[in-house]
Amino acid sequence: MKLVKNGTSFEIMPFESHGNEMSGKYDYKSLETRLRTIKTHLANEAESWAVTGRNPAKSPAIAANLQLQFDQCTNYFGASPNGVTITLEMEKDNPFVWTLVYFGKPMTKWDEGVFTVRMIFPDTFPVEQPRVRILTPVFHANVTSDGVPYYRVAKPESVEAHIKAVLDIFETEMKSDPSCVLNRKCAAMYWREGETGRKEYSKMVRRIVNRSVEYD
Repeated sequence: MKLVKNGTSFEIMPFESHGNEMSGKYDYKSLETRLRTIKTHLANEAESWAVTGRNPAKSPAIAANLQLQFDQCTNYFGASPNGVTITLEMEKDNPFVWTLVYFGKPMTKWDEGVFTVRMIFPDTFPVEQPRVRILTPVFHANVTSDGVPYYRVAKPESVEAHIKAVLDIFETEMKSDPSCVLNRKCAAMYWREGETGRKEYSKMVRRIVNRSVEYD
């Protein structure tokens, strides 16, 4: 694959003609800057949701809905369905911010690991979806290097569905579909580098599991 340098003009294709072409230059640096700005804005927006949630009176219906779902999820997951062990807490009694602690399932690659997940809900939930981040470092093809997971839910209004989808990240096989891959290094190691890559991947996961108990 030919690499194109930043600032290089677009190459005119055979099907293009004068007055019917897409002219311009490759501007990777500007694109990266804009993407980083958007990422920062999204993170700041989520934190603003957390601040708003400290005053549930501003969105009483959503707050009541989240409180009810929190109680239901606490009861459901407290029964350790299918051997899954997690704890749920509200951050400073804020119904819009949940903290989930997942204990790695025995006999899996995450066994003995302890992973903290933070979920921040908007006051427009479920029209807008919660922002989810795995705070404990993980090495997973479907999770960004800073902990943002890829997942989908059939019932976006159900927090239980969101939690189950996050747990599936740990308890099911990684998705190789390019649209789901958020960590290219992990994906390459696991799918492209053969047996050697798989062994290195397993070592990386084991190191992460061993160190997971060091994080709050």
